[in-house]
Amino acid sequence: MTDHTLKEQWAFDLSIRIEKLRRQQLIVCAKHKSTPGAPGPEREHIAQAVTDFLAEAERAIEPRRTWFHGRSPLDHWRGLSVVRAYENVHAAETFLVDLYDEEQLQTLVPSVVARAEAVLDPKDPLREHLDSLRKEHLNVDACRPRITQTMRAAFQAEDQIYLRIRTFRNLVVKCTVLLVAMMAVTVWLVATHPRSMPLCFIPDGPMICPSGAGQPSPDDIMIVAGLGLLGSAAAAAFSIRNIQGIPTPYEVPVALAFFKLPLGAFTAVTGLLLLGAGFVPGFSELDSQRQILAYALAFGYAQQVVSRLIDERARTIVGRLPTAQPAPTKPAE
Repeated sequence: MTDHTLKEQWAFDLSIRIEKLRRQQLIVCAKHKSTPGAPGPEREHIAQAVTDFLAEAERAIEPRRTWFHGRSPLDHWRGLSVVRAYENVHAAETFLVDLYDEEQLQTLVPSVVARAEAVLDPKDPLREHLDSLRKEHLNVDACRPRITQTMRAAFQAEDQIYLRIRTFRNLVVKCTVLLVAMMAVTVWLVATHPRSMPLCFIPDGPMICPSGAGQPSPDDIMIVAGLGLLGSAAAAAFSIRNIQGIPTPYEVPVALAFFKLPLGAFTAVTGLLLLGAGFVPGFSELDSQRQILAYALAFGYAQQVVSRLIDERARTIVGRLPTAQPAPTKPAE
C-alpha cells in the first residue's frame, strides 16, 4: 500500500485493479498500433476516455490533505469516495471493451456472464442475453453492443448492492447511537434514584441485590448493564467469527458488533425486570447475588436471539456481491 492510496483495504484492492486496467489499455493500444493502418479518431477518443476515468478513480482513493489523514467522517457516512472510485472504474472497464479485437473479446465473455449472473435480479430482462452469450461459436464482434450493455447493467446492479449495504450499515449505526443514548439516560436516572427501578429480589429471607447490598443502590444498574455488555461482547465475537461475507468498504460486521453491545445492556436490564415482576414462572425468586449476576450475563448474551435476524439480513445483502472481482482478461497474443 503506497502513500498515494487511502489506508483502507478496499482502496488498496481498487488501486491494484486500476493499475491492471491501465496496463491492459497500454497493451491493447500497442497492439492496435502494430497492426496495419493507423487507429481511427474514434479509438483515440475511447482510449482517452478510459485514461480519464482511471485517473478520476485514482484521485478518489488518494488520501485527503486534512487532519483526518484519510476520509472524513462525513465521507465514511455518505460513501462519496467509494461511489466515485467504483463508478469510474466500472466506466473505464466498459469503454475498454470497444478497444478489444474479436479474439480478446471472446476471452472476456465468460467473466461478463459470470458477473451478470451473480448480481442481476432473476427477473431482469437482460438475463435473456446471457444464454446467447454462452454459445460456443459466438460472433462476438457482432455481439459487442450486447456485451457492453450486459457489462454496464451488471456494474449498475453491483453499485446498487453497495448502496443497499451502505444504507443498511448507516441504519445499524443510527440504532446503535439511539440505544447508547437510551441506556446512558436510563443508567444515570436509576443510579441517581435507585428505588425508582429496583433490580433486587426478595426470596424467603432478606432482599438480594446485584451489588450485594440489602437495599437498592446506585451500583445495581451499573453492574447489570456492565454484565450485559460482557455477555453481548462474547456474542459479538462469535458472530464476527461466523460471518463469511465479502470485504466491502462499509465494514458491516464492525457496525453489527458495536450494535450488539448496548443491546446486551438493554436485554440484561429488561430481563431482570421481567424476572422480578414474575413474568417468567419459576424464575422470579433468585436467592443469591451470584444468581442475579449470572442471569444478567446470560441476558446480555441472549440479545443474539434478536440480533441474529439482523446478522442474517446483512449476510443476504452482502452475499449478492460477486465472490471476487473478475480480473482484466489478458489479451491474446
